[in-house]
Amino acid sequence: MKILFVCSANVWGGNEKWTSMAISRLRKQNKVFLCYKNRDLSEKFGKNLSGFRAPFKNYTDLITFYKIFCFVKKHKIDIIVSTKKKEYFICGVVAKLAGIKNVLRLGSVRKLNKPIWHNIVYDKLNHGMIVNAHRIKQNLLQNNFMHDNKIKVIYNGIEQDKANENIVKTDDMFSITSSGRLTKPKGFHLLIMAVAELPVNIRQKIQVKIIGDGPYRKKLEKLTEKLKISRNVQFTGFVNNPQRIIAASDLFVLLSFNEGLSNSLLEAMINGVPVLTTNAGGVREFITHKKNGFITQSMELSDIASELKNIIENRTESVNIGREGRKTVAELFSMDKMGTEIENFLKRVINV
Repeated sequence: MKILFVCSANVWGGNEKWTSMAISRLRKQNKVFLCYKNRDLSEKFGKNLSGFRAPFKNYTDLITFYKIFCFVKKHKIDIIVSTKKKEYFICGVVAKLAGIKNVLRLGSVRKLNKPIWHNIVYDKLNHGMIVNAHRIKQNLLQNNFMHDNKIKVIYNGIEQDKANENIVKTDDMFSITSSGRLTKPKGFHLLIMAVAELPVNIRQKIQVKIIGDGPYRKKLEKLTEKLKISRNVQFTGFVNNPQRIIAASDLFVLLSFNEGLSNSLLEAMINGVPVLTTNAGGVREFITHKKNGFITQSMELSDIASELKNIIENRTESVNIGREGRKTVAELFSMDKMGTEIENFLKRVINV
């Protein structure tokens, strides 16, 4: 197959990580290309990856339409994989004009509350859709223009051979990590406020590392100052390989309001780190509370603080739960399995 991946992102995030993983597996047996917006990000998708830049100014950017269409015709592309909302429309139109297929990748639960527009984008201009959780598929099928046979659930893969299982802690502090793009929907403010709610004797032994960058960072930093816990919270900024920091922690926390399957969550689990998360996206599909992870029962601050307190006070239990989490991810989230399933789905879409 000749596959064109499209990524109009300005910054690196979970969606871009998925794209890079898919490219790394598919280019072993297929000819893979990349259309990107940010030149600085392009190298992160793989060395010696052929591709081109497009501006992606808006949904009707004629320059982007033209560049993608010309590339598709010149290189005889079989299928396009688009990964963001703006791309869905542009690539869908290009695919229609070029007589090829367009597949969407959706990594979170999304409300399709504009029937006419979403019917066009998600049905008329779309030949298939990859989602990373059954909950996302179920949500999509609530719209009468969506079709079951078009939507394929493929779990994210995780690099299991890079796991740092035997990291040795060098102090008695209870280390909590959280990572991702620093935006409000990711819930970092809830973690900070929950830590501030803990009794002083517990809080004194906690060190929180928030890995990542984004538009919400300054507000989060001001929040730690306001709550007088700046000494407990460290903002690392963007880290190329956060796994070693995560692997050395006692707990990984992700309190997203909306999520599909977080790569950061999986990376923590494959390292044997116990995780505390919300009931967002596909979490319930692979985490059972107090068996292989912790799920806060609500988004209420008091509930999150209470869960944190229980985990910290029962470290032996949390270590065992972390080990169970590692087993779960090793069984379900294979990179090779992800690559094979994506490849088979794309072939199926092309041949329909």
